Amino acid sequence: MAKKRIAVIGAGISGLGAIKCCLDEDLEPTCFERNDDIGGLWKFQKNISEKMPSIYKSVTINTSKEMMCFSDFPFPDHFPNYMHNSKLMDYFRMYVKHFGLLKYIRFKTKVQSVKKRPDFSFSGQWDVVVEADEKQETLVFDGILVCSGHHTDPYLPLQSFPGIEKFEGCYFHSREYKSPEGFSGKRIIVVGIGNSGVDIAVELSHVAEQVFLSTRRGAWIFNRVWDNGYPMDSSFFTRFNNFLQKIATTELVNNRLEKVLTSRFNHAHYGLQPQHRPLSQHPTVSDDLPNHIISGRVQVKPNVKEFTETDAVFDDGSIEENIDVVVFATGYSFSFPFLDGLINVTNNEVSLYKLMFPPDLEKPTLAVIGLVQPMGIVLPIAELQSRWATRVFKGLSQLPSVKNMMADINQMKSAMEKRYVRTPRHTIQVDHIQYMDEIATLVGVKPNLLVLFLSDPKLAMEVLFGPCTPYQYRLQGPGKWDGARGAILTQRERIIKPLRTRITHEDSGSSSQLPWMKMASVGLAFLAAGLAYFRYIHHREEEIQAEISNLTYKATHTRMSAVYYAYSSTLFLQSCMQTTPLNISERVLLDAYFVHEIPCWGFTRHHYTNQEVPSPCVLRSCAHMSARIPAGSSPKITHTPLQPLVGRTRLKHRPGLFLPPPPEVAHSAPAAECNQENGCRQTRGYGGSQRRPALAERGARSGRKSQEEGGRGRRRIPRRRAC
Repeated sequence: MAKKRIAVIGAGISGLGAIKCCLDEDLEPTCFERNDDIGGLWKFQKNISEKMPSIYKSVTINTSKEMMCFSDFPFPDHFPNYMHNSKLMDYFRMYVKHFGLLKYIRFKTKVQSVKKRPDFSFSGQWDVVVEADEKQETLVFDGILVCSGHHTDPYLPLQSFPGIEKFEGCYFHSREYKSPEGFSGKRIIVVGIGNSGVDIAVELSHVAEQVFLSTRRGAWIFNRVWDNGYPMDSSFFTRFNNFLQKIATTELVNNRLEKVLTSRFNHAHYGLQPQHRPLSQHPTVSDDLPNHIISGRVQVKPNVKEFTETDAVFDDGSIEENIDVVVFATGYSFSFPFLDGLINVTNNEVSLYKLMFPPDLEKPTLAVIGLVQPMGIVLPIAELQSRWATRVFKGLSQLPSVKNMMADINQMKSAMEKRYVRTPRHTIQVDHIQYMDEIATLVGVKPNLLVLFLSDPKLAMEVLFGPCTPYQYRLQGPGKWDGARGAILTQRERIIKPLRTRITHEDSGSSSQLPWMKMASVGLAFLAAGLAYFRYIHHREEEIQAEISNLTYKATHTRMSAVYYAYSSTLFLQSCMQTTPLNISERVLLDAYFVHEIPCWGFTRHHYTNQEVPSPCVLRSCAHMSARIPAGSSPKITHTPLQPLVGRTRLKHRPGLFLPPPPEVAHSAPAAECNQENGCRQTRGYGGSQRRPALAERGARSGRKSQEEGGRGRRRIPRRRAC
């Protein structure tokens, strides 16, 4: 059988991984790259072209090497943790050479259009029109991997800056910035406090007369260098931290982050304090910005209200005169013009299942790779996406129904709207570990911690408490790599190696392990506490269920005493009013009445007050209790398990009654005497005295067929009012 042909559009970090994944699945890839080299965004070019990504010469990555490598090809141990873009290009060339990917790439070839073939609903094939050397050709492919990235179209909202058209100075998008040459002695405004804006402001401040950093909302500034000098992402993105974030509230996580970030420098004092929380915006990473603010080289200003011929007026009314240059670091938008409307993009919002698959295609043979803005690292996510997409193309993995895919898309959009500041920047946000685990589960490569702890405890400890590096997704399943275990166990040595350019007498190896050992011990304590808690909860649930069953049996086979009814009614009132906390037994009592719908007898009489009170069946909803609350009181209505039963009682509510809290001896108090007329006799039972029907009445209800109903049902005896 002929191999399926896959078109890979783009030879950047996403495209290179996509080619390798196609080869791993025995597919035949052809990659089309408009440029004359690999690397995409990370290839520095002095001259920029339309629809081409671009970086400035001094760019240094803000994700560390162990976190952003390909999952089966670690960085050389002597490479720095945060490397210059030229070093990153060296790594890409090593990767391409090692796996022989170069022969599958067609350089200086532009994809003009991608269209469905006439028989697409049956074959799932595509007609791809490409152009090279001013010549076009049409090729047929079985699948499409779109790896064109989302940093191609600069977002320049000039309409938001009145007066910019009459500004006599120079202004441009940060995409056009290459180096600080030519800006010496200038007064410069950088608009935008993302990673590019901060880096450009810091770099220009070395040569400019003054740099102003304008921001509308402010930002939380993260450091590349984190606790104990380790890279920020390798310390922050661990499975244990991810577990803590799941069990803790977002409020607690944000509070902790704010405390850590503020301990480095007070953001309010530096004019950077935002109104949003740290997890509500894509992080801005810079070690240099606080140093340049405190030295006066960079001044933080609010949003620009308007421009004049030479000046800039800010929202706070301040004016900076004689501005020479304005750099708009306002981000990017993305589009797919070559797909002829197959994927619609509106305000940077797109409807793709897992940010990859269009949900409405008859055949899932097109996927977008790398269209994510993670709280983490793009490269390993893009590689994992390609591993999944190629298996879908081969039919080894199946997508859910269109309905389920749309539900997942809407849920993801809703979650982003609730969490992030609403801007075009936050439409493709994902959490690093959570999103990768979702895709890994679909591929079948998510590491199984329980199995690892049983089979390889040393590796399991590193997977849980160490950095969540891409090698973890090569430990098992399709694409398993034999070197994954070794790469994980030696990742800390590769982090330390480039730092130890001068050997000291101190045993750096053992000291470097100290923070990890502390974290592991604390983590184990948390895990033990968590397991004990869940075990306790499970045990209590079993006890409660057994007690409910016991109460249900007794309540359905006996008539409860008036005291028992009155007490349970009072319990319910206390629950609604929160006057007295209920213990487990009292909650079980209420659950037995309302969840299991135990029969009730209308109104009963309180044993101690001799007051006629409603039975528990009348008290089915806290909403009904509002009329019983005395004037002047303000009960706090809370959700209870009884809410689903609102409105189902047949008994008419009697307003004006209020039950005082029962005496503590209510369970053990003797019941009123019963006489022969009412057919009751006194017995001792659960929770105090209970009245049971006389034997004659019990026999009358034992199941004799009713002649009036033709023998088709039990004879119904009208329920009597309890004595």
